[in-house]
Formats: sequence, C-alpha cells, structure tokens
Amino acid sequence: MERTRENVLHQALYFACRAGKLDAAAFLLEQGIDLNAPVPGLDVNATALHWCSWWGTSEGNTVDWAETEKRCIGATRFLLEHGADPMNTQAHNNSTPLDWASSDSVKAVISEHIKV
Repeated sequence: MERTRENVLHQALYFACRAGKLDAAAFLLEQGIDLNAPVPGLDVNATALHWCSWWGTSEGNTVDWAETEKRCIGATRFLLEHGADPMNTQAHNNSTPLDWASSDSVKAVISEHIKV
C-alpha cells in the first residue's frame, strides 16, 4: 500500500478509534479525511465504522470483553456522531456496519442513527 497522507490518516483514525483514543480520532477528522472511505491496507475492505462495530476475535483472548465492548460502543457512537454512514456498504460482501455489529449493544447504537 502506498504511504500517502490520506492512507496514513485513515489508518491512524482506525487505530485511534479501536484503541478508544477519541481525542486523537477527533484531531484526525479535522485533517479532512473521508470518514466513509474504506481503511486502506487492512486484510478486509471496510470503513472505520465497520471495524469499530465489530470487535470479534481480533482483540485476543486476554482482553476484558466488557471493556472492549464499552470501547467499541464509544468509538461507534463517536464515528456516527461525526457523520459516518450507518448504511455504508463499502465493505466485504457489500455489508453495512449493522451487519458487522458484534453485540446487541453495538447494534442498538447503530440503529439509533439509521433514518427510516
């Protein structure tokens, strides 16, 4: 993957959100990146919102699952409040963040932002 400014910013946003560093994520959004674009360089094509709504096994077996879910709910809410599209299908199999949601709690946060 080419190390362009945009690619680096997208990856940094992904890592900041997954780590629950939302102050850093807010700074990265101020740099003008497209919040609804897929994060480049990961093993599956998906946006930061997709990745934050799914925390799955990538966190490893030693992580406190309640804390992981809390962090992911916070990041999911943050991204949605900053304009991430809950119906974005720019991910593997044209799936939405709701399709990726790892728990009922995450699904509820995403569902709150879906316009019917």
